Amino acid sequence: PGGTVRLGGDDAAPNSVLETQESVSAFAMAVYPVTFGEYIAFLEDLATKDHDKAQEHVPRTQGDGLLCEESSDNRFRPIDKLIEGPSRERYPKGQGYEYFLPVYGVSLEDAQAYADWRSEREGLKFRLPTEREWEKAARGVDQRIFPWGNTFDPSFTKMWKSRPGMTQPEPVGVFDADVSPYGVRDLAGCIREWTSDCFNQVDLGSPPDSGSSSTTHVIRGGCWALTRAFCRSASRWEMAPGGRNPVVGFRLVHDV
Repeated sequence: PGGTVRLGGDDAAPNSVLETQESVSAFAMAVYPVTFGEYIAFLEDLATKDHDKAQEHVPRTQGDGLLCEESSDNRFRPIDKLIEGPSRERYPKGQGYEYFLPVYGVSLEDAQAYADWRSEREGLKFRLPTEREWEKAARGVDQRIFPWGNTFDPSFTKMWKSRPGMTQPEPVGVFDADVSPYGVRDLAGCIREWTSDCFNQVDLGSPPDSGSSSTTHVIRGGCWALTRAFCRSASRWEMAPGGRNPVVGFRLVHDV
């Protein structure tokens, strides 16, 4: 629902702004981040129309290269390496768990291209959330520290200490406690997320994108590889629009 909400004001959250009171219009947010399976549907449809453009949007990171493999009939699949080591005991190979991982290794342009594709397919204007919308969805109107409240346990969300051993990405929705007052899941952990706003560390209280000369965009949320501080809903990070990172994905919103 739309209305006034208090944002920021969390000194323990990296890059949190000073507390500000904001008016946020009503919007609908996806329950989960976009998954590899959902993103692959976009790649495959695009490949039938513009194969080169589809190749440009394939998720990738500098360390792992392409994160999806393409067959001769323009079909894509996530690479097996997305889940490895002890995590294979929980998510065995050949059962399709990779399709339910949050997609990562995507740039801002990739995320916006997916949103445009969904909009055209469904006749509804999808977009990336603003950082104001993202934080309201996570914190509700009571300025809670985490989506579920003010106490923390690593088993509540997918962060680097959630399980023993080497941390790995896991499918969306696995951690039941990571849910906001509005029913949005995986905002504290799982994957960090692109927003539509340029990074302006000084004043969240200014109008969106006003007076900011920043060439980076705001990233919100914690993820499978980060610590407790980044699970705090007021935490913020920045990344260049062309960056592709193994801990950054996205989810969609639309106006209501």
